[in-house]
Amino acid sequence: MKTIKGLKWSHFQGLYDQHLSGKSILELGVLQGASLIEHKKRFQHVFGIDMNEVQVPGCTVYQCNVNNLQRLRSIGEEIVSKVGPLDAIIDDGSHRPFNQYKVFRTLWPFLAEGGMYAIEDLHMARKWRWRFWTALGLPSVPRLLKELNNEQHEWSWDNEDIPRKRPYTIHIYPNIIFIQKITHEIKNVWTEKVV
Repeated sequence: MKTIKGLKWSHFQGLYDQHLSGKSILELGVLQGASLIEHKKRFQHVFGIDMNEVQVPGCTVYQCNVNNLQRLRSIGEEIVSKVGPLDAIIDDGSHRPFNQYKVFRTLWPFLAEGGMYAIEDLHMARKWRWRFWTALGLPSVPRLLKELNNEQHEWSWDNEDIPRKRPYTIHIYPNIIFIQKITHEIKNVWTEKVV
């Protein structure tokens, strides 16, 4: 019997229990597959992506480098054609800010309404070699959060009565964020108070 090792921050499992549910999950960066085995306890369909060839019983693992966005997109399309939109996606891949940004933008369309997208190991963006990347406003998780905030607040002051959609809810924790794909309809409500 082979021992499969995995490494996660101690608080991640509790956050997974709190935020991840459904029938299908995709995790990028599976190492030896320990996290996929954990996901099998909760999810019916477990998929993984790793740059190395990895085999995990009861799971489908694709070999792909996260820099290959076309291949990532085709994997997303293949998964959705098999089981429908994913209920959860975890990016535990390269941990590089620009990859986390590009992978999110590539895989987000394959997440189901109500699904949760997690990006792990955010502390990596604080390493000295990546700080300049974020400071220059290049693709990174801080830039992604700024863009998501701007996207959900875009609307015209001239058309205040038109409802707008808020496409996600963001949960931020040490070293990990969860972005839920949930559409809220928001409409301005002006109140008047007679004094």
